[in-house]
Amino acid sequence: MRFKLSVILSIIFIQLTTIQLFDQKSTNKTPIREVLDSTLFRVIYKVNQQIQKDGVPAIITDTMALDIGENWSSYYFIGQIKVPSNRFLPRVTRYSSDREALEKRLTAKQEILEVRDLRLNTGESAKIFKNKNKKEIITIDQGPMTSVDKFALFRLTEVIPPQQWSINEDTLTVLNFVCRKATTFFRGRQYSAWFTLELPVNDGPWKFYGLPGMILKIEDAGRVFVFNAIGLQKMVNSEIAIDWDYRFVSGYLDCSIKQWQTFRQERFRYISIGFNDGDAVVYYRTKNPITYPEMEIDE
Repeated sequence: MRFKLSVILSIIFIQLTTIQLFDQKSTNKTPIREVLDSTLFRVIYKVNQQIQKDGVPAIITDTMALDIGENWSSYYFIGQIKVPSNRFLPRVTRYSSDREALEKRLTAKQEILEVRDLRLNTGESAKIFKNKNKKEIITIDQGPMTSVDKFALFRLTEVIPPQQWSINEDTLTVLNFVCRKATTFFRGRQYSAWFTLELPVNDGPWKFYGLPGMILKIEDAGRVFVFNAIGLQKMVNSEIAIDWDYRFVSGYLDCSIKQWQTFRQERFRYISIGFNDGDAVVYYRTKNPITYPEMEIDE
């Protein structure tokens, strides 16, 4: 299987265009790096998520990567966030919880210099490691602040068997690969997936797997979440690894899905709106007008 997969991938990737990746900032301490696997290739997904902004439906998009190894895979945010330039902003910042002052500025239509929304400004923060042989999935995500510029990390470990798929005869072409359709019900949502036998790899984005080919597209019945492959990249000298660094603390290891979701809901509940205030920028904390849906409705 290893030889067959390597030959197939070599033929396929001769015609593929590589994708420029973005560097990740390193921490100021050396983590304990646990190498899980070598990366054979990477699938890039455009992920659309349906949100509600002041009760009106809207779409946000993340660019996610799925690194595939022989036994492990990792799924994580790879998109570039456009952060507003601070070149013309005063250096002094102040923070206020005065809601009346905020309303006056908004009513007067004062120019907003910056809106700090953790979800929109940083992209998806959770990283998922999948061991299909052991049916084990590890989710690592940013947790609460432990100091001014540091935060703890959540770690959620689950044993999740492959989804129960029903395969039918419908087909769809994704990235020039002919894909077959399969359906499943998982964690409270009905999904339709399109997988290709031309990439005979049992894997897919997020926590999906269990089909005889790579999942290149998947969406739930309401199209609240849509994953669509937009590129492939052959990988050389790349590893799938977990950095077990100092930010893992006992209170957030082996947490439950409910604990993790509750924290994320609170984390994204507020935004900060910045206005020019003479020689400073004043930020007002207020309720986030955006509501983010939960992908996992039940465990």
